[in-house]
Amino acid sequence: MSGVPIFPAGVVKIYESPTKFSETFDLKNFPTQKHHGSSKWRSEKFYNVLLHESLIELHDWIKTCIDDYLANEIFMRYSDYFVSESWLNVNQQGGSQPVHSHPNSILSGTYYVQTLPEHPPLEFHRCRPSDQQPFILLNEQYSKIHPNTTNKVGFPTVQDTMIVWQSPLYHAHAPLQAEGQRISLSWNALVNFEEPDMDSTDFYNSYTYRIKFEKIKTPK
Repeated sequence: MSGVPIFPAGVVKIYESPTKFSETFDLKNFPTQKHHGSSKWRSEKFYNVLLHESLIELHDWIKTCIDDYLANEIFMRYSDYFVSESWLNVNQQGGSQPVHSHPNSILSGTYYVQTLPEHPPLEFHRCRPSDQQPFILLNEQYSKIHPNTTNKVGFPTVQDTMIVWQSPLYHAHAPLQAEGQRISLSWNALVNFEEPDMDSTDFYNSYTYRIKFEKIKTPK
């Protein structure tokens, strides 16, 4: 009998778009600004780019991927969800992204609008670098790299694909060595769960509180 991995950190899934949205994407539709504390540029704060009329089809496809991820990857019972925020990232040669996670969100994803094969992967980390291996360095003792033992796992950033993950997962990417921009569209989504059966004894065993997420008007 093989060993059974327990308490995995999360699920990361790559979706390949049936439509090459990169061919119709126009960066001029989205004013960008230097991102504080980073070497990249991003779209203006509080502007949900997926609400732009040119991205309606992409937004609809992303929602089908969210449906698939919730139902078939993490088996979540939910009533509805919505993309609470979305933004563009524009990185030049030398640009990088430090290790971080996405607060105030359930699911996150990144669609790659423009990439090169030489661009670094999106790396997911078991925990923050400051929390890794507090007193014994084990990484060099393993005979092979494996998701059960490694502290980070990389996924290729291929144009017209999207990576989806659970928002608390830490992730980053190394500096871009190749010339040319890498443009990506990232998003966060909030999920409302199914209403529990108030008459069921299971309700009192499994629910301590409930939160209802609602959309608010996006500032212009």
